[in-house]
Amino acid sequence: MRVWPPFGVPVELPEPRLRGRRAQRDMREAPGRRTPAPAVVRRRRRGGRAVAVSCMVMLTAMVGGASWAMMGRPACAASELSVVADPQIAPVLRQLGGIAGGCAVAVVARSSAEVADALARGEAAPDVWVPEDSVWPGLAVERGAPRRLAGAAPSIARTPVILAVRQEMATKIAVKGARPTWNVLAPSDQVVTENKLTVMLADPAVSAAGIAAVDVFAAAMGDRDDFAQVMAEVLPDLRRSVLSGPADLLAALDPDDAADADDTDAAADTDADGDEPMVVVPEQALFAHNTAGPRRTAIGLYPPEGAVALDYPYVVSAEDPAKREAAAAFLEVIRSERGAAAVRAAGFRTPDGRADARMSDQYGLRAEEPARIPDPPAEVTAQALRGLRLLLAPTRTVVLVDTSWSMRQKVRGTADTRLSLAARLAEEGVRGLPEGSEAGAWRFATDVDGDRDYQEVVPVGPAGERAERIGDELRGLRKKIGGHTGLYDAVLAAVEEAGRRDDPAQVGMVIVVTDGRNDLGEKGEKGGNGERGTSLDDAVRALREGYDAERPVTVAALGFGPDVDRAELEAIAGATNGRAVVAGTADEARTALLDLFARPACLTACPS
Repeated sequence: MRVWPPFGVPVELPEPRLRGRRAQRDMREAPGRRTPAPAVVRRRRRGGRAVAVSCMVMLTAMVGGASWAMMGRPACAASELSVVADPQIAPVLRQLGGIAGGCAVAVVARSSAEVADALARGEAAPDVWVPEDSVWPGLAVERGAPRRLAGAAPSIARTPVILAVRQEMATKIAVKGARPTWNVLAPSDQVVTENKLTVMLADPAVSAAGIAAVDVFAAAMGDRDDFAQVMAEVLPDLRRSVLSGPADLLAALDPDDAADADDTDAAADTDADGDEPMVVVPEQALFAHNTAGPRRTAIGLYPPEGAVALDYPYVVSAEDPAKREAAAAFLEVIRSERGAAAVRAAGFRTPDGRADARMSDQYGLRAEEPARIPDPPAEVTAQALRGLRLLLAPTRTVVLVDTSWSMRQKVRGTADTRLSLAARLAEEGVRGLPEGSEAGAWRFATDVDGDRDYQEVVPVGPAGERAERIGDELRGLRKKIGGHTGLYDAVLAAVEEAGRRDDPAQVGMVIVVTDGRNDLGEKGEKGGNGERGTSLDDAVRALREGYDAERPVTVAALGFGPDVDRAELEAIAGATNGRAVVAGTADEARTALLDLFARPACLTACPS
């Protein structure tokens, strides 16, 4: 470990004029210290007294200079600069560490997601944090960490997020003249279908590379008219193709090595359906994999649109002046020629995009940096991640079905009534919920259970066991249809029920199916017990105040028929980051309701 000379602003001392190269080298190697006088051959010459005086002056200057050095710059308060870095970049920083600005540099490797969560919970920040991407400080602040963490921070390294396949597959794609784009994230993409590819990505909850894929996907798909169809294709693959991190993804491309290492079960599931894996990984991870001599070299594919890059920001949170000076000194070391060489040797690019000489087709990569796709704002990413969590996480779902008088009406072009159609689609939607989900069904209309406007039909339980029962019980309500549409109180009660979950991995969901608007009939007009019931403003306010993005209960609503108040449904759903859809035909209703079961939350932006 390099301890001297110190990294930081050098202390310049007067250099004595010594004879001999060795004496000069000694002085260069030990600035600021009293250096033993070199051996001097006695010669008879005039001026001996002058030489002695000169030596005394020189010695005085050295001691005075050293004293100035010790008094002129503040000592490190704790003699240590704490640097917490993502495990991918930590080895580089350890290699460059030592003494910076009077502080010993102590580098600790810790997952960026783990640090972001800890900071959001109020844990003290390290002096310097180097996460894998600027998205993590932004998300930490979104969740409650100090705002200073999200300020502008210089990047010390970059690595674009790209695609990778086995070498044989890369050759096959090239022979066909295809060039994969980011549309491969949708299973209907031509390159994916022709080559029977399964696209796999790192879990966005713990990996910025996974977040990058979410951002690209949200930007490409969020406003598409056929989003429901795309999601129906994506979800089955996505739920089994999200792995814990780049190591597992690369193991999927080299299953023999993974089986030997016995450090991941990714290989076991890779080819269960005979599909070939295509993974979304950081370029640096692929570089490290290929230069380590795997049995199979994985080939990086660079989409022509460019790539989102992980930018490894240098986030200084120390408040002590001495530590801030030390942090600045260490940053200069990282930015130095030596630092840049170490960054590139580890497979990263320097902030200017330059790469190591080994970043070439010899290792399945290329030297030229792909076009840079900018990161979206942190709040957009946070919302996309919340939406993705609702897509992937098991749910506790309450299906809330309108059983007011109008649900008796026939659905044009079918043998169904509005209620029987709702029952059939609810059963189908529950069957498609993620593994580990729970579901139940309620009905709502005025005074269906004493003075209450809602009633449990099927208690919440394992979704696989409840799906058929939900369909049967809802169809069996055809003789109990009646009353008006007591929507608001029913929604508030259903949200409370959906939120009663013991499994922290679950998210709550209420699926509302109605053919009307809130209407309490005589109960509302006369007030019943003297009150007119909950107003829309009160309901929306209560939903907003009760919504917790970390433990969400999202309301998604399907309106069917001409009497639906779209604005009312959008206000109710939007208060919980949810979606509302209005359908006019049976086919539209089926597409919309199954889409709501799969994607209840707004992935990018909810209606205002």
